[in-house]
Amino acid sequence: MVHTRDIATEPFPPSDREPGEERGDDEQVTGSLERVVKPDAARHDPRLAEVRDVAFPVALRGYEREAVDTYVKRVNRLISDFEASRSPDAEVRRALDQVGEETSGILRRAQQAATDITARSRASADDRIREAEGEARALTADAEERVRELEADFGRIWSERDRLLEEVRDLAERLLATADDATERFPTADEQEAIAATREDTASMPALEPGRPAEAELAFEAGVGTAGGAYGEAPAVSEPF
Repeated sequence: MVHTRDIATEPFPPSDREPGEERGDDEQVTGSLERVVKPDAARHDPRLAEVRDVAFPVALRGYEREAVDTYVKRVNRLISDFEASRSPDAEVRRALDQVGEETSGILRRAQQAATDITARSRASADDRIREAEGEARALTADAEERVRELEADFGRIWSERDRLLEEVRDLAERLLATADDATERFPTADEQEAIAATREDTASMPALEPGRPAEAELAFEAGVGTAGGAYGEAPAVSEPF
């Protein structure tokens, strides 16, 4: 972009005329700016027309004509620069520069926003990962504790099973011993009939008289043979209750 200087504040070059020297009427200076200012530009901007049509009247203490011409040339150059800066290409370039700056700013802000979002997302993901890992460790610890409890329960159940089996075996042995004792103490019906028959045979034997032991022995042997079946065999007598 071309920057124009403030020509109103610039002094004119020093004049070679002596003070009090007057100019003639034909020495009126008119700045000819038409060679550098386009007519359509003057129509668009009235200030250019005013600069183009500038006239310097003759005064008692006037300026040097060459100095005024130099000033007019300088103004013409400034107008040319101004026209160049007002051209469509310059406007397009300036608009493109402005759009480029805005686009660059937007891109920088978008990149910064993307960086911030990525950082926040990464931090959030890291937090979720740490939280998930903590939950997984807690679940694993709970599962291991539950397995240990089940193993302990299984051990107690197995020990209780062994104890119950031992008690059942002891109870069975006591029941068998009680049954054997009952069998010995309480004879069966056949054994009771044999005992009763023996008692009847014993009661039917003749009474022994003193002085006749041989007859008594014979009678006893005869009775025993009848009760026992075959002669000389002792009868099967169970012990009375």
